[in-house]
Amino acid sequence: ICEIVLAVLALVLLFAPVLKLELYGFKLDWNGFEVFFGTGKVEGEKAFEASVCGIITIVLLVVAIVAAVLKFVLKGKNFILNIVLLVSAVVAGILLFMTCTPVMTNFDGVKFKDVKDFLDLGVGAILGGIFAVLAGAAACVEQFLLKD
Repeated sequence: ICEIVLAVLALVLLFAPVLKLELYGFKLDWNGFEVFFGTGKVEGEKAFEASVCGIITIVLLVVAIVAAVLKFVLKGKNFILNIVLLVSAVVAGILLFMTCTPVMTNFDGVKFKDVKDFLDLGVGAILGGIFAVLAGAAACVEQFLLKD
């Protein structure tokens, strides 16, 4: 049940700010869904394009949750579900830590030309990434370290 809780927490933390921007006195932040689906705005203008990497992150978190729930329902060690949970959760966690990289900014004008250099990870990306990796690690511990 630990894997379920950790994976769900990682997904829920996408509602917290995952990107922060501090530039020329502006302090802005966007949650994961605004960044990944390209709905984040700055002064009414669209700030991001939809991110394929971000959508893959969400899909991998959902796959991890489904694998964890199936593992709980089927009771007992299931090598395939543990590997699916491990891989999907760890890759999703890594992608959450790389949130700043695949984001395409849509700012116009010279002053926002290098805006990616001023984007920082928010608490949602950091904690979500940690919880996702921990969910994968919990599956690994159960599969390889615990005896029947």
